[in-house]
This record gives sequence, structure tokens and C-alpha cells, in this order.
Amino acid sequence: MSVIEKKKPSERVKRTTYPEKKSFRDDIRYVIDQVLKEGSAKDFDELLYKLEDAGYEIKRGKHISLKGKDQKRFIRLCSLGDGYSEDDLKKILAGEMEHAFFDNEKVEKQPKAYQRKKEDHEFDLLIDIQKKLAQGKGKYYVRFAKNFNTKLVAKAVLYLKQHDIRSYNDLEKNVKTAITRFT
Repeated sequence: MSVIEKKKPSERVKRTTYPEKKSFRDDIRYVIDQVLKEGSAKDFDELLYKLEDAGYEIKRGKHISLKGKDQKRFIRLCSLGDGYSEDDLKKILAGEMEHAFFDNEKVEKQPKAYQRKKEDHEFDLLIDIQKKLAQGKGKYYVRFAKNFNTKLVAKAVLYLKQHDIRSYNDLEKNVKTAITRFT
């Protein structure tokens, strides 16, 4: 008789890997990049004609949208990302802007919900409510930000009380001892 040995989860055989799926947006970016690399399109209308020749249906309106052969819905140019909106493509074709070509082989493997733009921002524990309002956040975000900031200030005050820190000099001494202890 054969005996099946129990294996740790880390030692078990993993599921076979499947090839990465390409989205319709990736295909559209790739085709636009090919037309731009060829340099055959002199203006935005020629670019749209080249996309029609490549098999895309174009819907003109307030926003220009594209639909491929197997697609069910139209995709707006502005939803393709930086460098693919109507204004950006017009600037690129006019020579006013440099185009960063989309690397079709290196599509990010994270789900779309986790994809975020990496921005250079200052480190701050508190949320700047006025800045967020200027970015277009609504009243519910303001309520969240006020609550969040209040909790962080309360935590800071609680820490200062627990460690009997009454002045800035006491805080500096605690920081220096923590640094020496850590190093």
C-alpha cells in the first residue's frame, strides 16, 4: 500500500500559470503607438482614419470613442491614460509634446483596483482638507477627514501624556534615547 505524506502548504504544487490577459484598452494603446511610430499620421483626423483602417469603429461626439471587432462597448480615448486623450494626441502630432510609448509586453499584473499613480507627495499625518476640497472631494470626504484628523491628534496627545512629555526638549530627549536604543 502506498502512503500519502502530508505536505506543508508552502511545499505543495502550485496551480499552473495562465498567460496574461490583454484588455481592449491595451490593444487600442498598442495600435495608436504603432501609428505614431510609423509617423504616417500628420494630424488627429489622419490618426482616426488609420484607426478605422485597423478595424476600429469610431464614434464622434463630445468625446471620441473607439470600438474593436470583439468589443461590446465603446471606449473613450480619455480613459486610456496619460498621453492618449484627444488633447494629448493632438499635441503629440503637432510636435508640442513627447509621447511615452505603451509597453505591451509589460502590462501591470496587479488588478485594476490596486493600480494607482505614483505621485510625489509630502509626508503629512493630517489630511489637508482645503487642498482636498480644491481637488473636488465632496462633503462626505470632508467629514471623514475631520474625523480622521481628530483621531490622530487625540492619539498624539495620549502618547505625550503616557510618556510624561511636557516640552519640546523632553520630546527630543525621548527621540534621542529611542534612536540610540534602536541603533
